[in-house]
Amino acid sequence: MNTFKDFVVEVVDILGNSVLPLLFVAALTWFIWGVLEFIRNADNQEKRKEGRSKMLWGIVALFVMVSYLGITSIFTETIFNRQPFLPQFNETTNL
Repeated sequence: MNTFKDFVVEVVDILGNSVLPLLFVAALTWFIWGVLEFIRNADNQEKRKEGRSKMLWGIVALFVMVSYLGITSIFTETIFNRQPFLPQFNETTNL
């Protein structure tokens, strides 16, 4: 029988292992795209404004995701007495 704890652990694992890395890549790409747009259009004030906006929203998205990691770490350690999921580099991976 599944408990609430099992459900929460499963949701956090799914988000942490699959969705969150993809969102990090998307937010970082959005930020870098904004930087490139900002630099490329140095003479066009409107395009620079669009680039600045993309950079801002990329940073906001990254902040939200890092905050999610912190909040889930606190909850999984204090409430569920389990080691939190934190993205780590696998040392056995040969790059």
